[in-house]
Amino acid sequence: MSNLKKQAVELFNNKKYEKSLSIFLSILKTNPKSKDVLLYTSYNYMKMGDFKTAIIYFEKIIQLDKKLPQVYYNMGVCFNILGKKIDAIDSFKKAISLKDNYLESYIQIGQLFKKLSLLDEAIKIYKLALPKVTQKDTINVNISEVYYLQKNYQLSIKYAEDALNLNAKNYFAKINIANCLMDKGEIEKGIIELEQAKLINSNSSMVFNNLGYGYKLLGNENEAIINYKKAIELNPKLHDAHFNLSHIQLAQNNFIDGWKNYEFRFGTQKKFTNQLKTNKPQWDTGYGYGTILIWGEQGIGEQILFGSILPDVMSKFKKVILCVEDKLVEIFQKKFNKLEVIPLSKKIDESMFDYHLPICSLGKFFRKDLRSFLYNKEENQIDYNTQISNRKLKCAVSWKSSNENLKNIKSISLEDLKEILMIDKIDFYNIQYTNEDDEVEAFKKKYDITIHKNNELDTFNDLNDLNEFIKTCDFVITVSNSNAHLSASIGKTTYLLLPNTKGKFWYWENEENGKNIWYPSIIKFKQETQGDWSEPIKKLKEKIIEKYLS
Repeated sequence: MSNLKKQAVELFNNKKYEKSLSIFLSILKTNPKSKDVLLYTSYNYMKMGDFKTAIIYFEKIIQLDKKLPQVYYNMGVCFNILGKKIDAIDSFKKAISLKDNYLESYIQIGQLFKKLSLLDEAIKIYKLALPKVTQKDTINVNISEVYYLQKNYQLSIKYAEDALNLNAKNYFAKINIANCLMDKGEIEKGIIELEQAKLINSNSSMVFNNLGYGYKLLGNENEAIINYKKAIELNPKLHDAHFNLSHIQLAQNNFIDGWKNYEFRFGTQKKFTNQLKTNKPQWDTGYGYGTILIWGEQGIGEQILFGSILPDVMSKFKKVILCVEDKLVEIFQKKFNKLEVIPLSKKIDESMFDYHLPICSLGKFFRKDLRSFLYNKEENQIDYNTQISNRKLKCAVSWKSSNENLKNIKSISLEDLKEILMIDKIDFYNIQYTNEDDEVEAFKKKYDITIHKNNELDTFNDLNDLNEFIKTCDFVITVSNSNAHLSASIGKTTYLLLPNTKGKFWYWENEENGKNIWYPSIIKFKQETQGDWSEPIKKLKEKIIEKYLS
């Protein structure tokens, strides 16, 4: 028996899990209560990806001995992989109750609390671990990361520095400090921290990925590309590096490489979109052109943007079914009357389609180069070659973004827009989908300037009515938000105010002969210095006066 066990352990160590498992299972037939054999059996099932069966064998061990912390820890790992987060936390806590310096269990619980958005609970468990574990720098780094997620940069930097005082080679602490500095706008200082982290560990894909991001924020795209590619070289499965690189490549009209890297978006830390759950295959050119389901992903803006490719899709396939955000259904149905459009909230009958494709994957098949872009015909435009003197101009204005991470960078204030809003030959209409009534009222009280509001218009839910209202306007002034996409998608002259680097989206950069290839009616006004709106506002005012009022 001992020779058999030794052979099975050796097979396990050599990663021959099926053969190892077979021997351990044969041993259990004659010795079903051997804890170490049960443990190795569980480990084999884990290595083979059968986590449910692994848990069954861990539970058999617990029936024999309830005081083995590694059993509860590994059960927690299995529960976590199976998506049973609460069971996982309970198992890790049980492991800690048996071994109060169990570093890995503290880390796992903290990570789970982060996934559950229980950031305060994550901090509590890490601080509970701090006096008990020997690897205190690791705990400090994890506390630092949670404070960073809470945008408490002061405490995040403090705990990262505490980690470095304990272990000067903890490059994760350097990464955390760099993230804080770059979020605060101190990009150069953040890059210095990352370059120091690179000296500590030149094989960290995370360091190079973050360096790529830092150099991109500085506007040094060549250096950003070098670092992203290095991150991918070190870790070809680092989805964030691929996805970040794709933004630069796409902005540079390098669509072949850009779309290839853009396909890594679903594995990024961002988790900004849910994938369709279906047994039907994702479409590729080898499947033919039967009935395809195109399903909406990311935000409303992306669904409108990539929706411009639908005519190409409809010309190829026997039938196209489009599944998009509920508030976009009427818009797409009116625009493409031969298209079957269903809301994302509706359960999809799989018998309706042969295969599927996420809407943002249309680019790699139908927008491979500049020639493949069909310029949208500008609609509802009025010739302003001569001065209009018999009526006021009508301008729809949208100045806020609701993007969770970038709203403060992409948004602008009415105070910033004051010089334009004071032009008395223009009536301005609020089409914000967020409630900015207090700011509008305060602005009116201070400057006696009215931003009109159509009270019958639901700018958040009824995007079709909003679209119809935009058509009645002479032009639109907006920041980078869904209203920019709505306005530009119907060919309305759209004056777009953009940040300099951070918060700048790749598709606004796609141009040929000075026109955006997605939305030719877009006219950009970009910050010269990050955070300073004065120059784009000045140039926009000059443009409006020149085009409409001179």
